[in-house]
Amino acid sequence: MEVLVYGAGALGSLVGGLLAREQDVTLVGRDPHMRRIREDGLRIDGEVEARVAPRALTDGTHRAADLAVVTTKAYDTDAAARALATGEYEAVCSLQNGLTEERLVAALDATVLAGTASYGARFAEPGQVTCTGVGGVVVGALSGGYSPQAARAGAAFDAAGVESVVVEDMPVRRFEKLAVNAGINGPSALARTENGPTLGSLIRGWEADCGLR
Repeated sequence: MEVLVYGAGALGSLVGGLLAREQDVTLVGRDPHMRRIREDGLRIDGEVEARVAPRALTDGTHRAADLAVVTTKAYDTDAAARALATGEYEAVCSLQNGLTEERLVAALDATVLAGTASYGARFAEPGQVTCTGVGGVVVGALSGGYSPQAARAGAAFDAAGVESVVVEDMPVRRFEKLAVNAGINGPSALARTENGPTLGSLIRGWEADCGLR
C-alpha cells in the first residue's frame, strides 16, 4: 500500500517508519529531520529498533497515495487539510489528539477515518526517533459501522508488524481518547514531563487517597 504520513514528527516518524518495513511510505515533515532521512534513512531505537528508507519531503501538496495518515498537532490540522486537498487519496486517517476529523471532512473529498495510536514516541535527533512504548493502532469509520477503507488500512498496519484493531464503535472511542488526553496531557505540560511519569504520579496519588498506600 502507498501511504503518506503528513506531520512526521516523533509519532508520525515512528508510525511511518514502522509501516515502511512493509509498505511504500512517504513522510512529510520539516528539515533538518526530512533532509537527514533522505541522506541516511530513518533510525528507530528504544522499544523497537529498525532502520528504513522512506521518501522524506517538506512539501505535502499535490501528492497521491492509497492512505494518508495525519499526525500533526491539532492546531496544524487546517494547514494539513489544505495541503492534502491538493492531492488524491482513497482514505485519510487521523491519529491526532483532539477531535480533528470533522475539519478534515470539511476540506477533503476522500473518506476520512478516525484512529488512535498508543505508541510512545520521542524525537531523538534529525533522522532518529525513539520508541518509548509499544502500543497499537485502532482505526474505524468516523461515524461508526463497517468501513472497507478502515479494514484495508488495518491490514496494512498488521502486515508491517504494527498491531491494529479495526472497530465499528469509533465515535465512542474518539471521546475515550479525548478523556484520556484531557486527564494526562494537561498535567504533563504543566509539570514539563512526559506522560508516563505523570500517569504514575496520578495513580500513586489515587492509591494514597483510597488508602491503598
